[in-house]
Amino acid sequence: MMKKQLLTIGLLLLSMLAGNLYAQTSKLSVQGVLRNSNGTAVENGHYRIVFKLWDEATGGNLIWNETRDSIRLEGGIYSVVLGDGDKVLDAPFDQPYYLGVAIGGGTEMIPRASLTSSPYALALIGSDNVFPNSGNVGVGASDPLHKLTVQNGTGILGLNAEDGAPDAVITSASAGLKFKTSDAYIFEDDNNGETMRINTDGNVGIGTDDPQNHLHVVGDNEQIKVEGTNNANIGFYKTTNNSGKGTLGFVPNFGNHLVLNNTIGETHIKGNSIHLNPTTGATNIDSDANVEGELNIIKNGEALKLKGTSTSYLGFYPQTGQGRKAFLGFGSDNSNDVKLNNESSNGDIILTTNNGSVKVQDALHVSGWDQIHVNGNTRRYLAGGNHSNYINSNVKFNITATDNIRSKGFWIHSDQRIKKDITPSSQKSDLARLNKIQIADYKYKDAFRHGTSVKKGVMAQQVSTVFPEAVSYSKNFIPNIFAYPEAISRKGDQFLITMEKAHSLKIGDLIRCENDQSEFSIIVSAIIDDQTFAIDHSTMQINKEVFFFGTEVNDFHTVDYDQIFTLCVSAVQELSDKLERLEKENAQLKSFSAKKDSMLQTEIQTLNTRMKAMENLFSTTSNN
Repeated sequence: MMKKQLLTIGLLLLSMLAGNLYAQTSKLSVQGVLRNSNGTAVENGHYRIVFKLWDEATGGNLIWNETRDSIRLEGGIYSVVLGDGDKVLDAPFDQPYYLGVAIGGGTEMIPRASLTSSPYALALIGSDNVFPNSGNVGVGASDPLHKLTVQNGTGILGLNAEDGAPDAVITSASAGLKFKTSDAYIFEDDNNGETMRINTDGNVGIGTDDPQNHLHVVGDNEQIKVEGTNNANIGFYKTTNNSGKGTLGFVPNFGNHLVLNNTIGETHIKGNSIHLNPTTGATNIDSDANVEGELNIIKNGEALKLKGTSTSYLGFYPQTGQGRKAFLGFGSDNSNDVKLNNESSNGDIILTTNNGSVKVQDALHVSGWDQIHVNGNTRRYLAGGNHSNYINSNVKFNITATDNIRSKGFWIHSDQRIKKDITPSSQKSDLARLNKIQIADYKYKDAFRHGTSVKKGVMAQQVSTVFPEAVSYSKNFIPNIFAYPEAISRKGDQFLITMEKAHSLKIGDLIRCENDQSEFSIIVSAIIDDQTFAIDHSTMQINKEVFFFGTEVNDFHTVDYDQIFTLCVSAVQELSDKLERLEKENAQLKSFSAKKDSMLQTEIQTLNTRMKAMENLFSTTSNN
């Protein structure tokens, strides 16, 4: 093969900086002349040429290489852009490089050519040189869009007080420049020191080097000043499209009133305690106001005034959308009656005192059924609802009491005009039925409520077999547990409750429990064994101070003593009739006995006379 020599006649480094560049933006333009050993240009055609970058003129380390299989030569001259093909020019260009060239599979030609700077790169050399005064300059950017574009770097400018790592770094962001130390962006001046800090967690501090919130302002006097000609307020926007907005400050049409306003929803004021304390005048609420927590109104006279044109009342909504509502005040019927009304389905009205009583100082008028439920042991309930709690729907109760009712009199409506299908009762049958009712002596299991003395009365279960009309049935709790728990433990989402004795419970049973403050009910969710059962832990906190009264039954027996009393009246009437008949029979017997006695007396006198006559006769005969 003819010997060939490569003469490099020009090199152009197209990269703007011969420094630490990203490889995908670096390209190297190379031109050369290829001649035979006799000085003539090689034949025109396509040649395979291997290009290598070394860190030394001879020997050294190979930094990068690229093979171009088909380079066109015309008159021995070729031109190629390295890094423009499949092989990326990823050399860092942070030191001098030397270019070696080999033709085909031959050895590398010598000497290697030293890479030189492009004319534009020379503008960076020397302390008096400046960037070109026209066009955009890119650092790490092949297509700069601005006068100076920095791309793919960890920082734009490092600020050092001494040698080593920078004390602060100016970095780029979508919103502008960041002046960053190791943990914050800090702004200072010579007179006031640090004026503002932006921590890396996003908290901004003014007057503090330890901001605890997104904006933390510390100062002795006025912290934030919002000033305007007609209004001055702070706006709060829930979303970027302004669908949620609130304002605090002076707003149009409200004069000198400081206004806290939510334009789309409710305004909530929260705190451990909230004080509305005007210097003069009153605190006025012109629209709906929701209070979460206690509302304490302190005033010697009238503390809370509700005004309305036709109605004025307090409304209570425990849960929105749940159909639970109650109100107290003047209702919508324009009457002068103050009403306490529970509009919830099957809801009660409960008046509770602590070791006291609910007192009604005027007449109490009860209409409907199940209207008043009085629960003993210092708790009194006034309950409104229907009679669905009672299985026997023919019995409707106006007043239900778990303890005694005491009064000066007890009157019952009995006007014949409100009754129908009236037939005389069989006094004889009533007496027979009354004789079958058993009277018993007993004590109550719940001695706390009912005492320990012996009572005398009837058993509703026994009465139901003889006089079923006098017995009704309802839902109520019976003391079939009546004990404190032996042990309580937590397992997952359940409380496991162990009793000293067998509990005889089943899943779904409703149990009434009591503590020092209240009564409540729990539902049995699982049966562990004869002495242990489980309940859902979300019911409420259970501890060993809770007393388990017993389970709810659907057939709690109640006796109508009024019917038994009436039965006694009928039976007494039957006994009275019998006594009257016996007295008549006794009088007749006495009269008959008197007549018999008179006749006997006459007969006896006759016999006596005859006996004396016979005695006289015998006496005369004997003498003769």
